[in-house]
Amino acid sequence: MSALPNPQLRQPRVQHVTSEEYRAFTRQRPRIRSGNTLLKAYRRFIYHYPDLDQWLQAPLAERVGRTKTRSGAAYVSAFARPYLYYLKLRGDVCFDWDWIIAVNCHVLSEELLPLTITELIESLVKGAVRLGYKRRSVTYKLSRVTKALYLNRLAEGVTKISEADITAFEDALVAFSQRSDVTTFFASAELYERVAKEYRQAIYSLRVVLYHRGEIAALPDRTASRPQRVSPRPRMDALLERYLWARGGCNTRDLRRSRKSVVTFGFSSTGYRWNTRRSSRSAT
Repeated sequence: MSALPNPQLRQPRVQHVTSEEYRAFTRQRPRIRSGNTLLKAYRRFIYHYPDLDQWLQAPLAERVGRTKTRSGAAYVSAFARPYLYYLKLRGDVCFDWDWIIAVNCHVLSEELLPLTITELIESLVKGAVRLGYKRRSVTYKLSRVTKALYLNRLAEGVTKISEADITAFEDALVAFSQRSDVTTFFASAELYERVAKEYRQAIYSLRVVLYHRGEIAALPDRTASRPQRVSPRPRMDALLERYLWARGGCNTRDLRRSRKSVVTFGFSSTGYRWNTRRSSRSAT
């Protein structure tokens, strides 16, 4: 399948669906909340945003919404997510990565997904199980990452996930961590890093499956998405190199002992755990 349309390009003007259409859809889908609650959320949303472009261009915090304060535009947006997912199902909209990541938990039952996406998830899970993954954990991982990719795409007939799709998601995770308002959407920057780590782990599993399906060229590098560990004592690194250079006349065993002694002395008071085996190998 050729590359999917770029979701960041300007979308055509989107019209709200009628109340009759949305009511009929919810009544025919037993797994979706139905009744007055869902329709009230829909009516509030179109009252606040009669022009859907107005919502699409609103600040991220307003579009993500919140449920603690039961009033205002943010409250309206938070409770209108099932309707927004319905618009995506119809192929009317796609969502930017910042919104997808900030919302974090997307409740997308089968009724709110195209059949092609449901079948794609099932196929990926079966492939993962054949490779030795445990069904329960890998189903959660692959379902979550595939649904995120689906929300970011305007076309609904997705049958394959490309390397470009995955890379765009990874880049978005990194970019989100650099936002000054991360704590507006997550309790702390550390919490967001845990969420991003879960996504990266899911992406790793997805890449493994896609490689064995012949859909990407190479197996993923497990260390590629991990942030680089920075030494808390950079001056100690320079001291270590100077010390070992001065002891250059020693044999390999003495070099290893010297390196381990200096590292242990330098880092024991900080509680920083150093991989002395790796350091020793690099000295030989």
